[in-house]
Amino acid sequence: IEYDTDFQEVTIEEERSEIRDILSREREAIEFSGSRVHSTDLEKRFEKLREKLKEPLLRFKEYKARPAEIARLNKTIQKAEKALLNATTDNETIEDFKDFLNKTKNMIADAIQQKPLEKPTILASRLKERERNLQRMIPDLRRPARKKKPAKVTISTDPNSPDYDPELLKKYGINIQA
Repeated sequence: IEYDTDFQEVTIEEERSEIRDILSREREAIEFSGSRVHSTDLEKRFEKLREKLKEPLLRFKEYKARPAEIARLNKTIQKAEKALLNATTDNETIEDFKDFLNKTKNMIADAIQQKPLEKPTILASRLKERERNLQRMIPDLRRPARKKKPAKVTISTDPNSPDYDPELLKKYGINIQA
Protein backbone atom coordinates (compact mmCIF):
# COMPACT_ATOMS: atom_id res chain seq x y z
CA ILE A 1 0.00 0.00 0.00
CA GLU A 2 2.74 2.43 0.94
CA TYR A 3 5.39 1.65 -1.67
CA ASP A 4 3.66 0.21 -4.72
CA THR A 5 3.11 3.13 -7.09
CA ASP A 6 0.59 1.12 -9.14
CA PHE A 7 -1.54 0.60 -6.04
CA GLN A 8 -1.37 4.31 -5.34
CA GLU A 9 -2.63 4.96 -8.88
CA VAL A 10 -5.81 2.95 -8.34
CA THR A 11 -6.68 4.21 -4.83
CA ILE A 12 -7.09 7.56 -3.13
CA GLU A 13 -5.40 8.39 0.17
CA GLU A 14 -8.60 7.90 2.21
CA GLU A 15 -9.09 4.46 0.72
CA ARG A 16 -5.50 3.45 1.45
CA SER A 17 -5.91 4.71 5.02
CA GLU A 18 -9.06 2.64 5.43
CA ILE A 19 -7.29 -0.45 4.05
CA ARG A 20 -4.40 0.05 6.48
CA ASP A 21 -6.89 0.25 9.38
CA ILE A 22 -8.67 -2.93 8.28
CA LEU A 23 -5.37 -4.81 7.97
CA SER A 24 -4.06 -3.60 11.33
CA ARG A 25 -7.31 -4.70 13.06
CA GLU A 26 -6.98 -8.15 11.48
CA ARG A 27 -3.34 -8.42 12.56
CA GLU A 28 -4.26 -7.46 16.12
CA ALA A 29 -7.09 -9.98 16.19
CA ILE A 30 -4.77 -12.75 15.01
CA GLU A 31 -1.98 -11.76 17.42
CA PHE A 32 -4.48 -11.55 20.28
CA SER A 33 -5.67 -15.10 19.68
CA GLY A 34 -2.05 -16.28 19.62
CA SER A 35 -1.13 -19.83 18.73
CA ARG A 36 -4.73 -20.98 19.13
CA VAL A 37 -5.67 -19.86 15.60
CA HIS A 38 -6.39 -22.75 13.27
CA SER A 39 -5.48 -22.55 9.58
CA THR A 40 -9.13 -22.83 8.53
CA ASP A 41 -9.93 -19.78 10.68
CA LEU A 42 -7.09 -17.89 9.05
CA GLU A 43 -8.41 -18.87 5.63
CA LYS A 44 -11.90 -17.61 6.55
CA ARG A 45 -10.45 -14.31 7.76
CA PHE A 46 -8.41 -14.00 4.60
CA GLU A 47 -11.51 -14.58 2.43
CA LYS A 48 -13.42 -11.92 4.39
CA LEU A 49 -10.55 -9.50 3.83
CA ARG A 50 -10.58 -10.23 0.13
CA GLU A 51 -14.31 -9.57 0.04
CA LYS A 52 -13.95 -6.27 1.91
CA LEU A 53 -11.12 -5.12 -0.35
CA LYS A 54 -12.58 -6.58 -3.51
CA GLU A 55 -12.90 -3.38 -5.53
CA PRO A 56 -9.44 -1.84 -4.92
CA LEU A 57 -7.81 -5.25 -5.49
CA LEU A 58 -9.70 -5.64 -8.77
CA ARG A 59 -8.67 -2.17 -9.93
CA PHE A 60 -5.05 -2.95 -9.00
CA LYS A 61 -5.03 -6.30 -10.78
CA GLU A 62 -6.63 -4.82 -13.90
CA TYR A 63 -4.33 -1.79 -13.90
CA LYS A 64 -1.33 -4.15 -13.95
CA ALA A 65 -2.70 -6.66 -16.49
CA ARG A 66 -4.58 -4.48 -18.99
CA PRO A 67 -1.57 -2.87 -20.82
CA ALA A 68 -0.03 -6.26 -21.64
CA GLU A 69 -3.34 -7.65 -22.87
CA ILE A 70 -3.96 -4.56 -25.03
CA ALA A 71 -0.48 -4.90 -26.56
CA ARG A 72 -1.04 -8.61 -27.26
CA LEU A 73 -4.44 -7.89 -28.83
CA ASN A 74 -2.97 -5.10 -30.98
CA LYS A 75 -0.33 -7.51 -32.25
CA THR A 76 -3.01 -10.04 -33.16
CA ILE A 77 -5.01 -7.31 -34.92
CA GLN A 78 -1.98 -6.57 -37.08
CA LYS A 79 -1.74 -10.27 -38.01
CA ALA A 80 -5.46 -10.31 -38.74
CA GLU A 81 -5.24 -7.28 -41.03
CA LYS A 82 -2.39 -8.91 -42.98
CA ALA A 83 -4.41 -12.12 -43.27
CA LEU A 84 -7.41 -10.11 -44.44
CA LEU A 85 -5.41 -8.70 -47.36
CA ASN A 86 -4.66 -12.23 -48.59
CA ALA A 87 -8.06 -13.75 -47.78
CA THR A 88 -9.21 -16.51 -50.13
CA THR A 89 -12.50 -17.40 -48.52
CA ASP A 90 -16.07 -16.43 -49.33
CA ASN A 91 -17.40 -12.88 -48.90
CA GLU A 92 -19.70 -13.76 -46.01
CA THR A 93 -16.79 -15.05 -43.91
CA ILE A 94 -14.74 -11.98 -44.78
CA GLU A 95 -17.58 -9.63 -43.78
CA ASP A 96 -18.09 -11.47 -40.48
CA PHE A 97 -14.36 -11.26 -39.82
CA LYS A 98 -14.26 -7.52 -40.60
CA ASP A 99 -17.20 -6.95 -38.25
CA PHE A 100 -15.47 -8.88 -35.45
CA LEU A 101 -12.22 -7.00 -36.10
CA ASN A 102 -13.94 -3.60 -35.94
CA LYS A 103 -15.70 -4.51 -32.70
CA THR A 104 -12.34 -5.62 -31.30
CA LYS A 105 -10.76 -2.28 -32.21
CA ASN A 106 -13.63 -0.46 -30.48
CA MET A 107 -13.15 -2.65 -27.41
CA ILE A 108 -9.47 -1.70 -27.25
CA ALA A 109 -10.33 1.99 -27.55
CA ASP A 110 -12.77 1.64 -24.64
CA ALA A 111 -10.23 -0.29 -22.56
CA ILE A 112 -7.61 2.39 -23.11
CA GLN A 113 -10.07 5.06 -21.95
CA GLN A 114 -10.52 3.27 -18.60
CA LYS A 115 -9.48 5.49 -15.68
CA PRO A 116 -7.40 3.89 -12.87
CA LEU A 117 -9.81 4.96 -10.10
CA GLU A 118 -12.92 3.67 -11.89
CA LYS A 119 -14.25 0.16 -11.59
CA PRO A 120 -13.05 -1.58 -14.78
CA THR A 121 -15.73 -2.28 -17.36
CA ILE A 122 -13.53 -4.23 -19.78
CA LEU A 123 -11.46 -6.73 -17.87
CA ALA A 124 -8.08 -8.00 -18.99
CA SER A 125 -9.53 -11.52 -19.07
CA ARG A 126 -12.11 -10.34 -21.62
CA LEU A 127 -9.36 -8.82 -23.76
CA LYS A 128 -7.41 -12.08 -23.54
CA GLU A 129 -10.47 -14.09 -24.61
CA ARG A 130 -11.07 -11.71 -27.51
CA GLU A 131 -7.46 -12.14 -28.61
CA ARG A 132 -7.82 -15.94 -28.54
CA ASN A 133 -11.03 -15.76 -30.58
CA LEU A 134 -9.40 -13.50 -33.15
CA GLN A 135 -6.43 -15.89 -33.40
CA ARG A 136 -8.86 -18.75 -34.07
CA MET A 137 -10.64 -16.82 -36.82
CA ILE A 138 -7.51 -15.96 -38.83
CA PRO A 139 -7.10 -19.43 -40.44
CA ASP A 140 -10.71 -19.22 -41.69
CA LEU A 141 -9.60 -16.45 -44.07
CA ARG A 142 -7.17 -18.80 -45.85
CA ARG A 143 -9.74 -21.49 -46.60
CA PRO A 144 -10.91 -21.57 -50.20
CA ALA A 145 -14.41 -20.31 -50.85
CA ARG A 146 -16.94 -23.09 -50.80
CA LYS A 147 -18.52 -23.88 -54.13
CA LYS A 148 -22.25 -23.99 -53.90
CA LYS A 149 -23.82 -27.09 -55.31
CA PRO A 150 -26.55 -26.44 -57.84
CA ALA A 151 -30.02 -27.05 -56.54
CA LYS A 152 -31.60 -30.25 -57.72
CA VAL A 153 -34.69 -29.76 -59.78
CA THR A 154 -37.21 -32.54 -59.86
CA ILE A 155 -39.49 -32.49 -62.83
CA SER A 156 -42.10 -35.10 -63.28
CA THR A 157 -42.85 -36.34 -66.77
CA ASP A 158 -46.19 -37.75 -65.66
CA PRO A 159 -48.97 -35.34 -66.63
CA ASN A 160 -51.07 -36.51 -63.63
CA SER A 161 -48.32 -35.63 -61.09
CA PRO A 162 -48.49 -32.37 -59.07
CA ASP A 163 -44.79 -31.74 -60.01
CA TYR A 164 -45.57 -31.82 -63.73
CA ASP A 165 -44.63 -28.53 -65.42
CA PRO A 166 -44.49 -28.51 -69.23
CA GLU A 167 -42.65 -25.15 -69.26
CA LEU A 168 -39.78 -26.52 -67.14
CA LEU A 169 -39.64 -29.60 -69.33
CA LYS A 170 -39.24 -27.35 -72.40
CA LYS A 171 -36.65 -25.21 -70.61
CA TYR A 172 -34.45 -28.23 -69.88
CA GLY A 173 -34.98 -29.72 -73.32
CA ILE A 174 -37.03 -32.71 -72.30
CA ASN A 175 -39.46 -33.75 -75.00
CA ILE A 176 -42.49 -35.69 -73.94
CA GLN A 177 -44.42 -37.45 -76.63
CA ALA A 178 -47.98 -38.23 -75.63
